[in-house]
Amino acid sequence: MALLDRYDGLVVDLDGVVVRVEDPIPEAVAALSQIEQPTVFVTNNATRRPDHWVEVLERAGLAVDPDRILTSAMAAAWLVGGQPPPRVLVIGEEGLRAALTDAGIPLVDAPHHADAVVVGWDRQLTWERLRDATLAIAGGARFVGTNADLVYPADEGPWPGNGAALAYLRAATGVRPEIAGKPERPLFALAAERLSLGDGRILVVGDQLDTDVAAAQRMGWDAALVLTGVARWSDLVGAAATPTWVVRHLGELTGPEPATIRRAQPGDRPAIRALLEDAGWGLGGAAPRPDPILVAVAADDDIVGTIGWQRDGDTASLQGPVVAASQHGRETGSHLVAQALHELRGAGVQLTYLLARDGDASFEQLGFEPAEVDDVPHDVRADAGSHPAVRVRDLGSEAPRRSTLV
Repeated sequence: MALLDRYDGLVVDLDGVVVRVEDPIPEAVAALSQIEQPTVFVTNNATRRPDHWVEVLERAGLAVDPDRILTSAMAAAWLVGGQPPPRVLVIGEEGLRAALTDAGIPLVDAPHHADAVVVGWDRQLTWERLRDATLAIAGGARFVGTNADLVYPADEGPWPGNGAALAYLRAATGVRPEIAGKPERPLFALAAERLSLGDGRILVVGDQLDTDVAAAQRMGWDAALVLTGVARWSDLVGAAATPTWVVRHLGELTGPEPATIRRAQPGDRPAIRALLEDAGWGLGGAAPRPDPILVAVAADDDIVGTIGWQRDGDTASLQGPVVAASQHGRETGSHLVAQALHELRGAGVQLTYLLARDGDASFEQLGFEPAEVDDVPHDVRADAGSHPAVRVRDLGSEAPRRSTLV
């Protein structure tokens, strides 16, 4: 069964999933041209109107109705709208102003006339505009932000994102903004309204853990993380929100379900033993030594991968990963290592050694560095002889990445 067959509709992030900036991602475009489930596209970008994204997708060969594209600006208009519509003082560019006026919301410039202040990314932002917004919020106007992204990743380096302006206003007023875009609910509630699936099963497809995946969890939906944008395998290690699925690109959603990772159970031992022996990890009559053990389970419930670890205080050594031949090229091993590191970090482990049978460069993507056998602890060194590739990752020095204001 294809992974997509589990779901009745999709909510798909644009940048990093379908396009990079405005360049199409070929595997995603090819898959979207075949997907039959109703799909809504979402973006935290409040500077562009839906028509812009329609043109971008048309150039990539995809015909998309403008009603199927939702921006954080539209979510902000949906959030503040009402009867009678509030008068809004706006910080933002054309996409936000258009979304508000299209929703019948009047825009004002005088702080004392504003019922709400809506803040989106504005590359022409002035002190005077921040002053007016501060006066309006301090006077009781509702405070709404399209998104809370602290940084915009420009080619030359980081630019201040919309979250930076929100932080300024929050510091000046003491008022916490309501956020319309990812990872908060309004943008996705609007997407659910457009899909009109009732109790249907919805899958969120995104490239960021702290926005796309976090939003899916808040909505009670499944999430597929793609690796064509911001996220890398190493980001799963410290993630607060973890995806249901991890795929290399959106196109893999139309293929077989990826293996899922779980803790091994007593009944798994024969399958684990067979997998290890097939891979040349001869165990003789001994039971698998590491404990705990994780397994990768295919859609047909076959165990197709495993990894274990031994812990000594704040140090642990991973043994594996070992994956079945059917999983080669599907990054099941990377998923096993990432999940093991996630659990070890949560348990307070500082240093983790990886004992592997080859020099797979994918381990570097998980934050490992080469280690000399003489530098590793004695109990780890005893196991290292048959595992010539020894690597180490310092989990204790890793600070959680903060990309949003709230």
